[in-house]
Amino acid sequence: MTRRGRPRKSAKTMVELQVDDIFTNFPDRIVHLILKFLSLKDLSRLSRASRRCRKLCIFNPYLSVSNIHYTEESRRIHSTDVDESRLLQHMVGYIIEESSLQIKNNIYRFFFTEFVGRLLTSRILYGVKTHTFCLQWSFGGIDIHKDENWKVRDWVYFIVNHPGLETLRLELTAKGTTQSFDLPLCVFSCNSLTQLIVKCNNVILEFPPSALSA
Repeated sequence: MTRRGRPRKSAKTMVELQVDDIFTNFPDRIVHLILKFLSLKDLSRLSRASRRCRKLCIFNPYLSVSNIHYTEESRRIHSTDVDESRLLQHMVGYIIEESSLQIKNNIYRFFFTEFVGRLLTSRILYGVKTHTFCLQWSFGGIDIHKDENWKVRDWVYFIVNHPGLETLRLELTAKGTTQSFDLPLCVFSCNSLTQLIVKCNNVILEFPPSALSA
């Protein structure tokens, strides 16, 4: 009968120990200042490293959301030193590749938008205070992206109405036709808000009538 030895620590456990060692000597507020420079995608990866990292990421008071990585990127065709037939084949393959890329981007955008909504809802339910909320959003120019406008407005509404927000930064961009964005009235009545930064590119920012009269 062979004697079984002690099980070896898995690679994941070793990674957890290494990550925990990095944050052991730092208080939560210092770690949160470091995490504020990470994107939402990087925070999602870090939260899977260990239980402590997951807790630090969930209760991080600095939240930055951006969908720039899921927008369609432009590409160029280099047609130097090729004949007409090869160039035509290259162009046909490029069109097919671009169509597949657009479909993939639309799927990623949909799931990412749903993920952001669930994340903000979970933070509110768990009572996580958001000190700084930065939103960098590019509205698509096709029909399936039209509901993103009111979803983004709901995100701003819930974040502002949750106590503790001090800094709100919005960077809104629209591809194709110009879009309008209604800024919620609660932004102007938030007592804790001390800094509001709004940058619009091809987006018309609309204010509530009561906010203008005040």
